[in-house]
Amino acid sequence: MMSSNQVAGYTRTYANKMTFATIKARRGHTAEYNPDQCSLMFKRWIDGESL
Repeated sequence: MMSSNQVAGYTRTYANKMTFATIKARRGHTAEYNPDQCSLMFKRWIDGESL
């Protein structure tokens, strides 16, 4: 995922089709410190777009 021309996070898909999405942390290690990246990931997921 890209946000403001920077990597906002990444995904990893496993053989069982389970996908984990990770937000790249700039300030903290939890989602609450990265609202822009979280919002972008959530919107893409809800819209059915690739993460």
